[in-house]
Amino acid sequence: MASGTRGYSSYRGRGRKGKIFLAILLICIILGSVGFIMAREHMRYDADGNLHFDLPWDKGTSDPVEAPGDPDVVIREPEQTAVKTPVRGTLLAAKPLTMEDQETAETPLSEAAVTAVTLKDSAGRVYFDSSAAVTGAVSVKPDTGEALNDLTARTDVTAAARIACFHDPKAANADVEGMGLKNTGGYIFYDGNNSQWLDPGHEKARTYLLNIIREAAEQGFREIILTDVSYPTAGKLDKIDFSNAMTAGNTAEAGRQAQIEGFLREVRDALPRNVILSLELPAETVLAGTNSDAGQELSALAPLVDRIYAETTEAEAPALETAVKAASAACGFVPELTEQPAEGTENWLLIQMSKRNPHCENNAGSFCLQLAEKFPVPVDFYGDGGKLRVRGQKFVGKGEVLPLVHGQKPADLHQIQKIVRPQIAVRFQPGV
Repeated sequence: MASGTRGYSSYRGRGRKGKIFLAILLICIILGSVGFIMAREHMRYDADGNLHFDLPWDKGTSDPVEAPGDPDVVIREPEQTAVKTPVRGTLLAAKPLTMEDQETAETPLSEAAVTAVTLKDSAGRVYFDSSAAVTGAVSVKPDTGEALNDLTARTDVTAAARIACFHDPKAANADVEGMGLKNTGGYIFYDGNNSQWLDPGHEKARTYLLNIIREAAEQGFREIILTDVSYPTAGKLDKIDFSNAMTAGNTAEAGRQAQIEGFLREVRDALPRNVILSLELPAETVLAGTNSDAGQELSALAPLVDRIYAETTEAEAPALETAVKAASAACGFVPELTEQPAEGTENWLLIQMSKRNPHCENNAGSFCLQLAEKFPVPVDFYGDGGKLRVRGQKFVGKGEVLPLVHGQKPADLHQIQKIVRPQIAVRFQPGV
């Protein structure tokens, strides 16, 4: 009886002690796990792989190693290239360059000389062997490639490429849905000259132009002069579908401006830093400072480019230069002139009949009229038995080339002057 009692008492004692030990062990495991988890938050490894603890009370006393994969992001506006060299040169006729053209294109001054050629015009024609151009857009001569290579290799002149952008009926019609500017009815938009445009709000349209611009830079051109960086300004503008433009702005006007500025930033990013980026604007836009229909705001555009070109006269050039400098002190201004300026003029680009209306080209037997005065509103000219007839067009600049009615014979210059105004000098320019 006594022995049984002792056995029972011994068994019960060992059970209590075992449970207490297990409980203490479990608590230790839990505390250790929690402590490890908390400690992990303060573990740091130095450059040699040694473990350190970054404790709260020691904060600021050690130099923790930054975690990889977190680069600093810096957003910068495009920088203007420092362009101090004057521009004194010639813009050759808009056609495929040949060796004969290249050899005879002597600039009057060897110092700061520029020879500019059109690589893409506002009719959509591309005057070099571009792999990016749409089918049927490339127009070259057998020796165009050689002539371009010879020009860009010259050290006595700066080779500049003039490239028309969004005014491009060939590309617009080649891909209406992907690139074309459409009307509110969903069809391709026709401007006041019965021509078509690319939509600046279409990413595919911008990419198309960027690829051609890159190719021009790869040809070795040291300056890119962009024209038609705008929306249309003639025709039934209220019928344009601006839905793509408004993805970049709350209103159609703000969207147009944002798309044009964004495109110039894309061009800047696509070009090597040593390539000069220039923009051609209408003289009226430069003086006014804005053209809301086009999406052009001088104060916003001038800081994005190195030079601004505008067709003007020697007498009007100083006012344009003042306007450009007010918009951006770092941006240069180059007047495009049809006549040789006075000796000592710092900047000028002489136009070799290169800005013909594309509708007058490749139209055998037709003629174009070049006006010496601007007409900011649509007008109608009739005269000489109906032989001279220009209907409802908006003449926006001096020297603008205007098509006559197809198939008509040129009227006498004196008769034209009577029709237009006696004091306005005019001349006929034959089509190609």
